[in-house]
Amino acid sequence: STGEVVTCQYQVQFTDRRTSGLFWNTSECESYARAKPNLESRTHPLTLGSDGLFVFGRSDLDALLPPGKQRLMEMASQVKDGFKRITAINIVGHTDRIGDEVSNQRLSVARAETIKQYLVAQGVQSQVVQASGMGERQPLVGCGDVVGDAMIRCLQPNRRIEIAVSGEQ
Repeated sequence: STGEVVTCQYQVQFTDRRTSGLFWNTSECESYARAKPNLESRTHPLTLGSDGLFVFGRSDLDALLPPGKQRLMEMASQVKDGFKRITAINIVGHTDRIGDEVSNQRLSVARAETIKQYLVAQGVQSQVVQASGMGERQPLVGCGDVVGDAMIRCLQPNRRIEIAVSGEQ
């Protein structure tokens, strides 16, 4: 690697809402896309889903439901024992759309920070762990006109934590 930066563009053409063409701006860019990935160091996504993560509106460790605590313990073991070397762990918190945008952003960051603190307490090196929040900006479900408690249940898949671990397995 020479350290040279190459800017590539990829064009997707649509006809009648379907993909009709895919093009790179240069053959050099196409060769980069076809290159085999370095399997020694790569990113491994992990998700703490809605099956028992945080109680609605909370971000503290005590607000984790039992299935969420179990999954978090499994993930901590997976991270600690499954990698020879970890170069980065990115934790991203998400919320549903209930509440205002600013509060949801803060809640998503607080949830990610809780998971970071837990992983560090389990022996993961703090300098490789980064926590951030997306608030309500990347929902998995919309739930239409559902209201009240039914909406809280319906939107639960949006209240999640995504973890990307980069390193050698």
